Amino acid sequence: MSQSRQERLSAEAELAVYDRAVAAEDAAASIQLAAMGDWSAWMTAAARRRQDLTAGLALLEAREAEAREAVREALADTRRLELALEQITQAERRMALRREQQAAEEAELQRPKA
Repeated sequence: MSQSRQERLSAEAELAVYDRAVAAEDAAASIQLAAMGDWSAWMTAAARRRQDLTAGLALLEAREAEAREAVREALADTRRLELALEQITQAERRMALRREQQAAEEAELQRPKA
């Protein structure tokens, strides 16, 4: 889960850096009207790249959510097993105590009366 989270954070950081680069290119292109033709082609490619980055980020977020759910399920399973073990242990203690009581009663019955 930690790795999924790290990958998602990395993808988010990459997307943020990319958005800043696009904003800088946009600002530069608006200043240089001669570069508008090149900028238009670049902007189309940039939009596709951003779409790819966004899709990758969505995939990483889904993986992280799956990992979180798997951990949650594992913890729930562990808790159920702990409760079952606790119940079994308590039942064994009660049975052992009952056997001790029965043995004490039998020993009392076996003792000669004075």
